Amino acid sequence: MKSFKVIAVVLVSSLALIGCGGSSNDSHDPQLRAVHLSPDAPAVDISVGSTLPLTGVTYRQASGFLSVDEGDTNIKVLVADTDTAVIDATLPLARDMKYTVIAANTVANIEPLVIEDDIDAPASGNAAITVVHSSPAAPSVDVYVTDPDAALPASPLLADIPFKTISEELEVPAGDYKVRITPAGSTTVVYDSGTLSLVDGVEYIAIAADDINSASLVGLTILTDLESTPFVNVDNTQ
Repeated sequence: MKSFKVIAVVLVSSLALIGCGGSSNDSHDPQLRAVHLSPDAPAVDISVGSTLPLTGVTYRQASGFLSVDEGDTNIKVLVADTDTAVIDATLPLARDMKYTVIAANTVANIEPLVIEDDIDAPASGNAAITVVHSSPAAPSVDVYVTDPDAALPASPLLADIPFKTISEELEVPAGDYKVRITPAGSTTVVYDSGTLSLVDGVEYIAIAADDINSASLVGLTILTDLESTPFVNVDNTQ
């Protein structure tokens, strides 16, 4: 159905990701959201064209979708309360499309990862999930997505995923899952999400990010297309 692609120099625990399902994007105007995932960068402001819709965004925070004008649109990520742009990119935004701009990598190498998607919802009874490796501290990883009580399978769902990789979108039956991450080729789990509840009709982007507040190497920042819960941070439960 949908496809995700990189269009720039690339871009719950037991807490359920609640919602009534379905996309929050009723408009056919382009939809844009931004995520701060540069682990050593300060708070940022984000400008879209001549407006400044997002201010004081801190690490592992994300906006909901904003309706924007179609056509070439300048996006800047600014050090908060300054005119200093750490990312300055012009994106061709199209109607009936959704765009996720991730401020990725360390501040010395900060760059945008930009993901585009059409506005179609998953098939009835399904949720959709895309996995992104945006942890500059982590090596290439394997990603396992299983039932919450399942043992680690012999083979990962996604194997040998390097930094800045964005998976294809996967449609799965709505329900409870667990995400586990290991170093590529290893069965040593470095991240365990606990139980994640994926809601019928909702699209998720699960982004592996540096966990700078604990000894764990990575955590997940999970984006949704729900107005009520645009993102949730899910840290290691093991």
